[in-house]
Amino acid sequence: WLIKFGLFLYDNLGGKTNIPKSKTYDLTKKFPNILKEKYKTGFQYFDIQIDDKKLTKLNAKDAKRNKAKIIEYNKVKKAEIIDNEWVISLQKGKKIKSKVLINASGPWINETLHKNIKIKSKKKIRLVKGSHIITKKLYKADVAFTFQNTDKRIIFVIPYKGKFSLIGTTEIEVKSPENKGISKKEIRYLINSVNNYLKKQISAKDILDTYSGIRPLIEDFNTASKVTRDYVFDLKIVKKMPLLNIYGGKLTTYRKLSEKVLIDLKKYLPKTKKGPWTDKKKLF
Repeated sequence: WLIKFGLFLYDNLGGKTNIPKSKTYDLTKKFPNILKEKYKTGFQYFDIQIDDKKLTKLNAKDAKRNKAKIIEYNKVKKAEIIDNEWVISLQKGKKIKSKVLINASGPWINETLHKNIKIKSKKKIRLVKGSHIITKKLYKADVAFTFQNTDKRIIFVIPYKGKFSLIGTTEIEVKSPENKGISKKEIRYLINSVNNYLKKQISAKDILDTYSGIRPLIEDFNTASKVTRDYVFDLKIVKKMPLLNIYGGKLTTYRKLSEKVLIDLKKYLPKTKKGPWTDKKKLF
């Protein structure tokens, strides 16, 4: 009943949409050759799929179209205030001057702040690694499965690039953003999770590839025990110059985050009559 109630909210809170409504299925009839017989009832819902690499490229292309200057394949050596403006020195000798500095370096945010900007931060983040494994296609049906593991976490099995299955994800706390390789323990975790549900059993020999990512979880700046998976802004005024540190952020809210940046920095930016517009503008 709890899942059905959650899916009812999912179906109706978003307003009008072309996405089909959720359904309840007899799994023994719907997927007789995929799942083990002990799983009798399942729920189907529909979601949106995105190619994050392509989305990043489209954002860069759109930014250039809107007169942004993008410098690739370079690194920031240091950022300092000289004559009432930020001067950012790059590894390949170039310098950039700006009235505003935004630190949006993801899991490296505090490292960038301490080493490159030379400012200490009391804001803490937890670095969490999520790993995935890729196998040959485990079933013919064009459907993704979400399974609840014995530890109450969920994992998924998703059709991937036509010929493969993508299985993920883990949640392991790490000390460094560079610690991004999958571990043997994570591989066992994902394999056991899948084998608990699917008739077709897999082993480490079936793994064709793996990948991992690091996401920063932010400890709430008011309540130390609370951790948020969205974003938090930390605006500092350094020698009268604004420095905005962006902690966290998600793919689903990145445009809202960007609009909030402009709102928060409004008094430091050139005046414009144009308000928020990206919710109505296509990237391509």
